[in-house]
Amino acid sequence: MRKLALTLGLATIAGMALAQPLGGRVFSYTVDSDYTGHYHGLVNIIYFPMPTTAYVNPYLYVNGFMQVTWNVDGWGSGSDEMFTTINFYHNEILGLDFEGFGDLTKVPGSGPSGPLTNLNIPMQYRAVVKDINNLPMAGGGGSPFNPTYGNGFFFNTVWSPSSFLAPLYSGGKASVEVWRKITVSPDHGPGIYVNPSASLVLYRL
Repeated sequence: MRKLALTLGLATIAGMALAQPLGGRVFSYTVDSDYTGHYHGLVNIIYFPMPTTAYVNPYLYVNGFMQVTWNVDGWGSGSDEMFTTINFYHNEILGLDFEGFGDLTKVPGSGPSGPLTNLNIPMQYRAVVKDINNLPMAGGGGSPFNPTYGNGFFFNTVWSPSSFLAPLYSGGKASVEVWRKITVSPDHGPGIYVNPSASLVLYRL
């Protein structure tokens, strides 16, 4: 198992990669000739070996949007949800692990923090994995399929390095939709609330 050196911070990166993925399999080849010359003598049968070799190189291209920033105005209680999509173009089995997800915590000094204020905004998460045909991979390839919301602890637990994307099931392109739901109550005062530790960790198995 090879852990990808890049950890994708879902709270800090708005987009990835200006390049484009390859359109599919790309082939190149060389032809070598080892048999040139005159063949004399009385040999009636001559064998010419014709070996063929194919090297399939590892391929991984990742793009998508990961950062979510809410601006909340008004009063009272309310909730909102949205999702971001991360696309994986791959010919290897990939392990996906979500780590550090949880509630949003108020940044000290960004607003009132008295005894009657709530310093944590509850967050819930869910994720859906879709294949090249945009169909849910309901357990296909070992990837979890959790359409119902759970808190950060549940989300971190459901996903682990053993949650994998297999090209056999994804068709070579897998899209992970990460849904986030925020719930704001009257005691959430002005300020900045963050969860900077949320990350997606990718393993090349």
